[in-house]
Amino acid sequence: MRFYVVDDMVLIREGLKHVLKEIPGAELCGESDSLEKISEALLHYKADILLLDMNLCEVPLKSFIQQLKATVPAIKVVVWSACACELPILAAIHSGIHGYIQKKKLSRDELLNAMRSLLQGKEYFSQEILRILVGNYSNEGIHRFRFSQREQEILPYLTSGKTNEQIAQVLFLSENTVATHRRNIMRKIGVNKTTELILWAREHNFQVQP
Repeated sequence: MRFYVVDDMVLIREGLKHVLKEIPGAELCGESDSLEKISEALLHYKADILLLDMNLCEVPLKSFIQQLKATVPAIKVVVWSACACELPILAAIHSGIHGYIQKKKLSRDELLNAMRSLLQGKEYFSQEILRILVGNYSNEGIHRFRFSQREQEILPYLTSGKTNEQIAQVLFLSENTVATHRRNIMRKIGVNKTTELILWAREHNFQVQP
């Protein structure tokens, strides 16, 4: 998996370079301190994932991603930012990003976890971002969907961003069992991504805290 990073802080770029060296199959193929000629750079370096400091995007993120994908259709965009405000985060998610990393509290361990998740083809959202997204809601919306008792038990963990492994450990289930329930829940709701599931929880006023 080839990563290209755009950040105006040299320390961030160097830190990412060291982290990626620890992960088999990951490579930092290029870097820049601005978005100038970014499409050409991504194509030249055959990048799979663009890691972008959101503050460097001078146009609306959704417009930027649409324009970028017109030239580099397969690119996945992951943003990071110190911003912890709800509206910009929601706008970023609706723009089609593949992940959002909270830069303000970024640690080496989280960066490792994020890169490993992306390497596996998964989305990655910092726990702080997930907490901001899910907020505190009631479970009024759950009655509109026919969830089994076990699905109702698992659903709050899913909407709080927990992995199959984490849920399995808490509920004493196998990961395969949790994965099956996850697929069934998302099929019933009609979503394909964890972020879509979280947004569904918001729209239906669903209590996400297990």
